[in-house]
Parts: sequence; C-alpha cells; structure tokens
Amino acid sequence: MQSNSSQPIMICCLNPNCQHPQNPDGTNFCISCGTGLVVLLRNRYRIIKPIGSGGFGRTYLAEDVDKLDEKCVVKQLAPQVQGSWALQKATELFYQEAKRLQQLGEHPQIPTLYAYFKEGNYLFLVQQFILGQNLLEELGQQGTFSEQKIQELLHNLLPILQSVHSQQVIHRDIKPENIIRRQSDKKLVLIDFGVAKHATATVAAKPGTTIGSFGYAAIEQMQGGEAYPASDLYSLGATCFHLLTGINPWSLWQTQGYSWVQNWQMHLQYPISKELEQILSKLLHIERQLRYQSADEVLKDLNSQQSPQPNVSPTISLPPRSVFAFPRWLLITGFCATLTGIVFMGVSSFLDQHKSIQEGASKTPSPRATNTSNPPKIASVAPSLADNITTRVQNSSQTANCTIVVDDPAPPLNVRDSPEVKPDNNIGSLDNGTTLTVIAQRNGWVQINSPIQGWVAANRIKKVCNTSTTPSSPLTTTSNPPKIVSVAPSLADNTTTRGQNSSQAANCTIVVDDPNPPLNVRESPEVKPDNNIGSLNNGTTLTVIAERKGWVQINSPIQGWVASNRIKKVCNR
Repeated sequence: MQSNSSQPIMICCLNPNCQHPQNPDGTNFCISCGTGLVVLLRNRYRIIKPIGSGGFGRTYLAEDVDKLDEKCVVKQLAPQVQGSWALQKATELFYQEAKRLQQLGEHPQIPTLYAYFKEGNYLFLVQQFILGQNLLEELGQQGTFSEQKIQELLHNLLPILQSVHSQQVIHRDIKPENIIRRQSDKKLVLIDFGVAKHATATVAAKPGTTIGSFGYAAIEQMQGGEAYPASDLYSLGATCFHLLTGINPWSLWQTQGYSWVQNWQMHLQYPISKELEQILSKLLHIERQLRYQSADEVLKDLNSQQSPQPNVSPTISLPPRSVFAFPRWLLITGFCATLTGIVFMGVSSFLDQHKSIQEGASKTPSPRATNTSNPPKIASVAPSLADNITTRVQNSSQTANCTIVVDDPAPPLNVRDSPEVKPDNNIGSLDNGTTLTVIAQRNGWVQINSPIQGWVAANRIKKVCNTSTTPSSPLTTTSNPPKIVSVAPSLADNTTTRGQNSSQAANCTIVVDDPNPPLNVRESPEVKPDNNIGSLNNGTTLTVIAERKGWVQINSPIQGWVASNRIKKVCNR
C-alpha cells in the first residue's frame, strides 16, 4: 500500500514505551516490542510517526483518511505516574485539554479539536496540525529576537490571551516551545492547553503539586498552584526575555530563584527602548498584584508607546556577536592626544560623518595624527553612511552650554569595551550625573573617551543644557571631576602606541598600508558580510581616535573601524 506522497506506508506502534515504533506495512505485531499493531485508529486516523513525548504520553503526526489524508496531531494519554491520585490527575488534565480546545478552538490562532475518544487502554485527543516552527526552534536558527520582533510577538499573542482569558481559561504553560509560527501566514499559534485550567472551576491540586514550566511559571503557580491572567502574562514576559537574550529563564531560576527578574536587563545583548523595558519589567514583576492584570492593559501600553521614539535614536538591532577574536594590539599615535587635551566642537559637529573631529584649544599642544593637505582618495563609501549616526542634540546654537551626562534608571551605568553586552566586556561603571565626552554613536550605543574610554547604551544618557545661547564653543567636561564607580584594571594599559618617540609625533601621520588594497572600513570592529561601509586606497591619511582588539577606529576621512595591521605610521625625520 502506498500513501499519496508515494512513500511506503509504515505502521506505528502505539505502545508509548516502544523504542522503535515504526513497522513495515502488513506487519501485525511490532517488530521491536511485540505489541499488536493498529492500522487505523478509530478506523480513521493513520498514525505516521511520533513527534513528541512527555510525562502524560506521546504525540503523533497522523493522517485523517476521511479528509483525503489531511495531516492532524494525535495525543495519547499514557501517564508515566505512580498511584491512583496521580493517574486521576493526569486523566482530568487530559480531558481538560480536550474541553479547552473545544471551547477555544474557534479562534484562528488556537488549534481546533477534531476528536476525543478512548480506544484500548488509552485516551486519545485529535487536533489540528499546525505546519511551522515553534519559537525555540526559530531562536536556534535565526538568533535572538530584535525589539521589533518582540513587539510583533506581543501584538500577535496578546489578542489570543484576551480571548482565552475572556473565557475564564488560564493557559499556565506559555513558553517558546508552545508558540508556533504558522508557515502559511507567519502568524503565531498558541498550542498545548494540556495544563490549562478554568479560572473558577479548577481541578483540586494535591499539596506540593506545581503545574507549569520552571523559569517561565510565575511564583504563585510554583508555590501555591494558583494561576491568574497575570500568571500567563508573567510567562509571556519570561518568553520575551528568552527570545531577546537567548538565555533560558530556567537556567537563571536554578541559581537565583525569582531574584533574576529584578535585574533582567543586565542580560540584554543590545539596548532596547525604555518603553519596551518598562512593559517587560511590569510583566516580570514578582508580585502578582503589581503586574499587568490583563492582556488589555499590556496592549494599551504597547499601543500608546508606538509613536514616541527612544530618547537617543530609533532602536536598531545589533548584529550577532562576532565569532572572530583579534589580539589586543598597540594603540595608534594620536589617541593619547585625545586623552591629554583634545576637545570637540559640540556634539552636533562630531555627528557630521564627513568632518574631522576638531582639536580644541589647549595650553600644552598635544601631538596627534592629522590629515595631509592633499585630500585623501576614498575608493568607495556606502550610501547610508551619512545616516548611520544620530544624536539627541538638535539645536547647535546651544551646544556650548550643553553637556552629556549619565542618566541610568538603574545606576551605575556600565561602560563596555565594544558596542554590545557580553559577560566579559564590562570595563567600568559611572554614576548618574557624570559628564561624558562623546565621540561617536552607532546602533544604540555611544562611544565616550572621558572620563574613561568605552561604549555606553545610548538610552542611558541625556543632554543637559543651560538656557543661554552664547556662541558655540567646544563641549568639555565640567570642572568638577566625575565620579568613576569602577574601572577595569587593564584600562590604564589600553593606551600604548607604535610610536616610541613622542617628540616626533607631531610630524607623523597614519596612512593606509594594505597588502591587498583597498582597505575595507567597517561599522563595527569585526568582519561580517553586512558591515562594510566603505574602502580606502593605500596612502590615504587617517585620523585615529581609538583602538581595540586588533581594530582601529577612525573618524576621517570617514568614520568606522579598520584592521590595525593594515595601516602604518609615516614620520618626517
């Protein structure tokens, strides 16, 4: 016998403990375990293969021969439990799932119940098959979700929860595995109502019994077996956290209990808007009464915050962390000048990508690498380069009276050695109110070179201006020394240089010296297919402002990062 797909028919053994349930057509007894085989369950459903298993039994992919072999899902109740109470509980939960699906299945993003019956020694539930990937699989294949994808997820799932909760049903097990992105229309489908309960007519739980998934389930579920709409919303927040960070909440719960939700932001791989952060923080609040109480409340906040933009610039998803590791290299001449006397002509000036950062007045001139009088030849520049850096500062007439200061809702502000969040790249921290000297901004991060050098999240700083509109002058730090909470010990050693004779520095320039020109300029210190923003010919003079891990940051003739072993210092004798 052949199926419609011209593949040989295999008969699947329904013994939930069978290790090799697939059998050739025509076999009467399972080759592996000896159990009698059923060709068509209830004379209608042909079991194709197991697709999942758990404490309550197995789940199979099947075909409905009454519907031209349409695919469906068959769940088999075969609880791996001991004792009459546990068996009764499992049976009641299985019946509940069928009842909830029948009640909720009219929603287009919840699977439809087709049948519920007993055959032999087992109970079976047949439901709609959703072709697609669950979000845990999507996370594994595509990497962490951007803020935009998280907002789309919330807009997609919250109306489902509105419908579920309006019918007095609590799902109790929301997590990435139970959310499928349907292949046909890319909409999200909420599955697995196996532990769902009615908000009023509950199945009595035995003392000490918890239902839900550790890490995702709210504290009231774990401690008392209680569940409310706010409990599902907590699980939704934990799901968003997992997809944003790639960190399973279960791993944090194992070591920290529920305390991890108090500083969940520290695990972010890239900054997100304050608006989304506030929503997730409220979803993840330990105290049920302080969480959102309904999906409607979340949607209201989500919709009201669509128009306002983040404080610094629109949130842009950072690329995945680089898999390349470059040795720390010597810092190029000119960077020390930044530390000893360079000041900049206002924030709006440094944001112009085609202007050099100007050297401010200093009593003791500092040597630095500068451009030659001949304009450099730029081989190519990406069209979007001029739009790649934005700022909060809009009124240049007030620049001289403005400073950029730390404004972190959860101080101190972490300073990192690259524009990303990683466990090993925190090089210091700064208190609120500390004045910063900003030299660049990209993809939600701001680079500073005072009071310490590094990168900070752009939505954790603000501009403070006096009302005076005196003529523009260089933006510098205040006369009061800023308070540095902590600095990594290696920071002071991070400013070495190729040039050993400082007396010659003023007569030296840094130029492109690539054995395979032109030299690629990248938007971040890593090699990726999509971060090449331009290229420079050999001999082009560069203005260097920073160096880190085998890369050099330049701000002239264009802004970006170049490989430090593709440039050289040329000095007049």
